[in-house]
Amino acid sequence: MIIKRKFELFGILYEKDPDSKAVIDSALDAYHSAQEKKNILEGDSGAIPAYFDMGCGIAGNAYKQIMDGFDKLDKGKPYDNGLSVGDTTKVEFELSRHGKRLQLRLVNQMYDNPYRIVGFVTVSDEDGKPVITDGWDMKLLPLGYGF
Repeated sequence: MIIKRKFELFGILYEKDPDSKAVIDSALDAYHSAQEKKNILEGDSGAIPAYFDMGCGIAGNAYKQIMDGFDKLDKGKPYDNGLSVGDTTKVEFELSRHGKRLQLRLVNQMYDNPYRIVGFVTVSDEDGKPVITDGWDMKLLPLGYGF
């Protein structure tokens, strides 16, 4: 399924998407030593870049460079995570501020496997009819929140 790179696992992007690897290497090499880069790549491989926090160890400027690079790549060369709707094991949701749109985050996570985002679906209420529309960047919800 096509998703923004910032919603894929950092390690998968680095290992399986050469364009993402180039963006990550450029940013980390510019702001971190070789040992710091190694630690970041090992420690953050199972995390999703959109939900990184201060503990990820990536310098702010490097993080911005990575996210900007991912945005540019997504516009010209969309990323397919190799998953489909059938891979969904859990659905998490978030309502828009005015309650007119519902965004579903399709997730694949079973047992000890990493939390992976399959894709997003946003449904809007337009004149009483459900319509699929563009979504927004969902916040990370607590585990178990969804249906």
